[in-house]
Amino acid sequence: MKRFPFFLSFAPVLLLLSCNLQLPNAVQVKGSPELRFATKFDIGEHLEGLINKDSFTTADKVELLDCVNKDIVTYLVYMEVYDEKVSTTGLPAVNGTTTSDVPLTTGNISVPAFTFDNEFKDFKFNQENIKTKLYISGPSIVEGITVKLTMSPSKELAKSKANNKSSGLKDKTKTYNGTELPDGGFYVNDLPFDGAQLNITYTILVAANTTIKADWLNNNNSKVLVELAIWLPFEFKADKDGANLPLPDDLFSDGDLFGRENSDGDNTVTKMLESINFAMKMNTKPFEGAFFIVNSTGINIRNPIKSASLEFALNENDMKTVNNPANFPFAPKFKIVFNQGGTLKFPREFYIKEISFNAKFSHTIDLAGGIN
Repeated sequence: MKRFPFFLSFAPVLLLLSCNLQLPNAVQVKGSPELRFATKFDIGEHLEGLINKDSFTTADKVELLDCVNKDIVTYLVYMEVYDEKVSTTGLPAVNGTTTSDVPLTTGNISVPAFTFDNEFKDFKFNQENIKTKLYISGPSIVEGITVKLTMSPSKELAKSKANNKSSGLKDKTKTYNGTELPDGGFYVNDLPFDGAQLNITYTILVAANTTIKADWLNNNNSKVLVELAIWLPFEFKADKDGANLPLPDDLFSDGDLFGRENSDGDNTVTKMLESINFAMKMNTKPFEGAFFIVNSTGINIRNPIKSASLEFALNENDMKTVNNPANFPFAPKFKIVFNQGGTLKFPREFYIKEISFNAKFSHTIDLAGGIN
């Protein structure tokens, strides 16, 4: 233990007597610090903001119900197609049989449009997961009732005989607790729904070869309820290659990401950095298979998204670009880019939960009084 301080006491003398040894003029400091901090930035709110659902509030007899028990944002579009008495004029007498379809009433109903923000124009609803049901219920006359739905130009969507089971959705507002369409009813196939307004013609009729019963002809007992319900998950497909979804501009504060106030300052922090890895960890992964794009002046990064994290790295050359005054500030814009057919889902709970930086730095410190 006594030899170590003894050697230290003679070290300066040895250095002075040597012609080859010198005290250093500078010291290089290296390190790889990592910084993590928790956050809860709501991305889901941003995504929902790209679609205007308010148009439904002005539609007569159309209600948009939030399916609150689904992990993916889902709405049930409910339409009261008809809820009145039907005229039995034109039907044969009791026990008579119709020789052809006998229309009792006809009319039109419109499914209002969803208005998309221009930034969301490259996406369409995923038709595979949209389901539609027709419900027909009422008193005894519904035993002979058939409802036909058509779209222009003369496309028949359904022609269904009543099974006298209502949806139970009439007079519901705002929310729906079910996890699928209500029981009963009939599935309506080939009802296209891409967000544009749909105009549907309905015809309530007694089909050919139906035998008329006496109580069907009682106009005091002939009120029929016809309903249409559309199961609408917020799941979308990219309409083309390069379909992009911008992320919010306010993910970070305005200005330079490294906190530099101008381009000609000391910029010590960025000059110390040889490289940096950046990650935004999400609570779910709705973008898997897409690409994370980072753009700032002089910096263009495209990374495949493989997990519940949006990541990018700035290498040594990138840091030189960042430190170039011509590229100030480093204020990147983020977006997600999909290939055609790529799927985008809107989770009900979707947020960035953690932001992390992993840096590699190297810094040289000048030492005053070095021996030359």
